[in-house]
Amino acid sequence: MIKVSVIMPSLNVVDYIDECLQSVVKQSLKEIEIICIDAGSTDGTYEKIKEYSDKDSRISLVLSDVKSYGAQVNIGIKLARGKYVAIVETDDFIDENMLEDLYEKAEQYKLEFIKGDYESVVSGKDEKYEKRVTRMFPRSLEHLYNIVLKPRKIPLLHIMGLNIWRGIYNRKFLINNEIYLNETEGAAFQDTAFYHQIVFQSARAMFVRKPYYKYRLDRLESSFRNSNTLIYTYDEYKYLLINKQLESFDISKGHLHFIYVKMFKEFLKHLKQYMWSNHYTIESFESINYIIEWFTVKLNKAVEDNLITNHDFSETEWNELNYVSDSPSMFMNLCRKMDAIKSDKKNKFWESILNKKVIIFGTGVYGRRAYKVLTDRAVHVVCLCDNNDMITQFEDKRVFKPEYCVEKYPDAYYVIANKYHADDMMIQLEGLGVAPAMIVKYNIDYV
Repeated sequence: MIKVSVIMPSLNVVDYIDECLQSVVKQSLKEIEIICIDAGSTDGTYEKIKEYSDKDSRISLVLSDVKSYGAQVNIGIKLARGKYVAIVETDDFIDENMLEDLYEKAEQYKLEFIKGDYESVVSGKDEKYEKRVTRMFPRSLEHLYNIVLKPRKIPLLHIMGLNIWRGIYNRKFLINNEIYLNETEGAAFQDTAFYHQIVFQSARAMFVRKPYYKYRLDRLESSFRNSNTLIYTYDEYKYLLINKQLESFDISKGHLHFIYVKMFKEFLKHLKQYMWSNHYTIESFESINYIIEWFTVKLNKAVEDNLITNHDFSETEWNELNYVSDSPSMFMNLCRKMDAIKSDKKNKFWESILNKKVIIFGTGVYGRRAYKVLTDRAVHVVCLCDNNDMITQFEDKRVFKPEYCVEKYPDAYYVIANKYHADDMMIQLEGLGVAPAMIVKYNIDYV
């Protein structure tokens, strides 16, 4: 009996396929089948998978003539023989007990789907990974972990965790409800409409507070680096609203509300990314007029129908949406000016620490990012400081209290790396006698 069918779409991932396949074939759950759908790799990926399939009867290799992630996954769903299906992207990898843990809970609680958290991984020193956990729920909603949920009655889930590759899904549930991926060309964002359909059609689901899935960030071809994400976002929501006839579907206004909130947030984010990656040229902007018009028509209608209000967005987001709706060209000029201001701040940051002894204040997520960026650029980081007495070592650097650093390194320049308490940390350093000109706040935009 096959318990889980693992669907693995691939295209030119030869540098990662070994680690990915190893993590799947070594799963503690043995009653699995592994369906690899390759879209015509030319770098040796296909041959690598063939070697594995020749040695492991659980692995089947299918060659697809369509270069579409959605089409590849759909082929896998239709071929699958397991009670549940999992999707593992072939430049990522998973914990060896992921499938067993999720399968047992899915069976115990009769779930239609179950998902875990995930870790973003970046290659670090000595062939080790730097990891950062992404949680499904913020602290205020942690009570939703590890209990049976009824997504049909929790529309809020639409704005969380769109990615589909960190869980398993009951195959009959997918097929009976005709839930498949959009089959546009390429391999980006084609799980968006899939996830929204799962939420408003599922009666029993669970989210586990454990990061089984390892999502690779440092592959240059990754979809989140793609300059065409705006087009992919448009394709997905047009597919969901038009092709799947969502607006005439029998779902509550609450579901439509959160789908629209998520849609417009994604539109705004990827529109700005598109303009930036295309250097704000008039030609590139004109080429996406049809996309902007489609979203703005939907926006105005959603506001008119009271599906969304300004309270669903930050003040900045709401103002930007209105700018786009009123005058897309003015919005582009505004974004260009804002980017110029960011660029100026970035240049001043690097100029200010050039040839200086630097102490990073903060050893959390921002501190780790700042340390990597600064050391990659050969900035002389002498040590780090933190108010936590328990932290004494960070990578290959010592960590001291701020008071000790100020006394030990009177000529050092301080880079504050903290998202929420930067102002308090600056006041603390100034109170210890550090001149304001010797302190700068690190920002992720500086990379």
